[in-house]
Amino acid sequence: MFITTSGIVLRTYPFKDKRLVAKIFTKESGVVSFIIKKNKSQLALSQLLTIAEITYKSSKNKSLFYITETRVEHVYKSLSLNEKKIQTSIILCEILNKCLSEKNEELYDFLTNAFKCFDDLNQHIHGFDTLFLINFCKIIGISPFINMSPTKNKVLDLREGCFVDNVRGGTKNLIVPEKETSELSRLSLKDIYNLDSLQIDCEVNKKLFNYMILYISNHLADLTKLNSLRIFKEFA
Repeated sequence: MFITTSGIVLRTYPFKDKRLVAKIFTKESGVVSFIIKKNKSQLALSQLLTIAEITYKSSKNKSLFYITETRVEHVYKSLSLNEKKIQTSIILCEILNKCLSEKNEELYDFLTNAFKCFDDLNQHIHGFDTLFLINFCKIIGISPFINMSPTKNKVLDLREGCFVDNVRGGTKNLIVPEKETSELSRLSLKDIYNLDSLQIDCEVNKKLFNYMILYISNHLADLTKLNSLRIFKEFA
């Protein structure tokens, strides 16, 4: 059976005969691995976050598939040129690669629209990565921010996934301080498709992003040893 679907490239790695394997999050089938030939029509699929329409022959007995037709659906203007945007994209790709597997059309639409909006920005804006993870958690159903109104004297318990009174006790590394909890709550109300209004200090965002990494690690997949994050820190 031939399947035609939109997809976004999350990871590539070398394969035999100078070909590549691309892990692509497709709208119709979730994450699927494809053998990519280095010809003109498929070369774009070697680039992370490429959004393309692909046609392939599906089989229950296979884990790798050949693409019969492909067409790039969106050409980025700055996402593949701006160094800060590239770093953010690589880190988010590694996170998604660890977290995604099943079909989720709402999530697929969010990912493609969010990266298009990120690409449209005239410059890199601090906070996109954190806001991206907050929205990601909402869509997959693990967010502590759903039906939550910002409340004073509350802190986020990363392990329990809820807000608790700001009292001493608990595991320090798994309790977000009140100031950062308030910032995360404020961000959770922001629209990721209107990033021009997003204003956040770089150092503050680093803290918030790391808290979201710990949150997802406690509720979905271990992200505490991201290779891309470690590499960029070493060369920062």
